[in-house]
Amino acid sequence: MAINLRSLGKTSRREVLKLGATGLAAAALLPRRSRAADVITMKLGSDSPDNHPYNVGLAAWKEEIEKASSGRIQCKIYPNAQLGGEEDMTNGLKIGAIDGMFASTGVITPFLPEIGIFDLPFLFKDRDHVLRAANGPIAARYNTKIEDQIGADVLGWRTLGSRNMWNSRRPIVTPADVKGLKMRVQSSNIQQATYLAFGALPATVPFVEVYTSMQTKVVDGADIGIADIIPLKFYQVTKYMSMTRHFYIMNPLYVSKRFLSTLEEADRTIVRDAGTKCLEACQAAADNIEHNGIAFLRGKGLEINESIDLGPFRKTTARVITDNTPQLGGQEFIDKVMAA
Repeated sequence: MAINLRSLGKTSRREVLKLGATGLAAAALLPRRSRAADVITMKLGSDSPDNHPYNVGLAAWKEEIEKASSGRIQCKIYPNAQLGGEEDMTNGLKIGAIDGMFASTGVITPFLPEIGIFDLPFLFKDRDHVLRAANGPIAARYNTKIEDQIGADVLGWRTLGSRNMWNSRRPIVTPADVKGLKMRVQSSNIQQATYLAFGALPATVPFVEVYTSMQTKVVDGADIGIADIIPLKFYQVTKYMSMTRHFYIMNPLYVSKRFLSTLEEADRTIVRDAGTKCLEACQAAADNIEHNGIAFLRGKGLEINESIDLGPFRKTTARVITDNTPQLGGQEFIDKVMAA
């Protein structure tokens, strides 16, 4: 599904971030069933604007579920962090405040450090490689652990594309250019170690606060991908971007175990099977933005460096991979992931 990049650029930026956990708590009180006892409401949450790939995917999920269930299951999408940020919503899966959502892996790593494999710098060759690894050996090893931790089934993995360094102070062409920059990271020890290896000052900032943190100079930059830079208008608060592709933004699709337990087996199958449409639509939307976004961002005034020698960057961060390999499954497993 194609997305109009100009439309994304005009999307309002997170008007309802202030709802946070309050919105999440309110959602938990919403009735599951309408007065017609055979109709069930499924709550789908997102921290991103309407036209973001997350919500394109959720809209496809909604359409397929409602069609396949003949309207027995009605889906309500809550975009723009109406139900809180990713951390709030991920916690909400267990208590029934959220029934389905995409989330980045950064919110999982604090309680499941093994999933930090996606944060190992320069481990994956490209988009196709990371998707093969995520839906292959990584899913086989870690999906069950994720599901046990958050009370939700993992229906599949998609990527919003690569993380590339961007900031408001200077171009990044060599590892030395990163030194001294205050760079936003997720709650991931490996991401923090990566930026420390460059001599940067990593700062853990919730996703919903990144724009304001850039405005107020709490941070100099971040590495949020193009699929988020455009709809959330981060191009308004930064100037330089370098296509380092050091991490890939991975996004599992979750459906709450609590919600599934309220359904008959036939409807559980419908919800799970419809997840395929959701995953496909999200990936198509993300690929479209990744493919066309550089030209769009240049048009917004960003200076973008595409031709970068990544050899020195890999060398600078090689120790991060070595140090973390034991806790991420050992060298044999890392080799299997690299060969996927």
